[in-house]
Amino acid sequence: MKNFRVWHHIFIIPAVAAFVAVFGCAVMFLWNALLPGITGLRAINFPEAAGILILARILFGGLGGMGWHHGHKNSFKERWLTMNDEERKAFIKKYHGFHERGFYAEEGGRPGPGDQKTE
Repeated sequence: MKNFRVWHHIFIIPAVAAFVAVFGCAVMFLWNALLPGITGLRAINFPEAAGILILARILFGGLGGMGWHHGHKNSFKERWLTMNDEERKAFIKKYHGFHERGFYAEEGGRPGPGDQKTE
């Protein structure tokens, strides 16, 4: 197990560095090619592009994939596989009711675009 951790770290650190280098260059290239001409913003350098990339990852992608979400992956799939046929049919019926009538499907649904108001 200890050897796995060593090889894991030896692989992960260069992989993350390569990711930041490649996508940081892509962010820098796209920013400098588009935004100064469109919006008048100044051109950026590589460290700023890498910072934007990391900031976007934190804001929009979260910090998932760093070992904090183990056990939560495919939880729906695992539940689905443990359901019997009746439970699956009930789930599908409930989902279609939610999908067709919105959040208030349990209370009879809210009026849709084609429904007439009865007040």
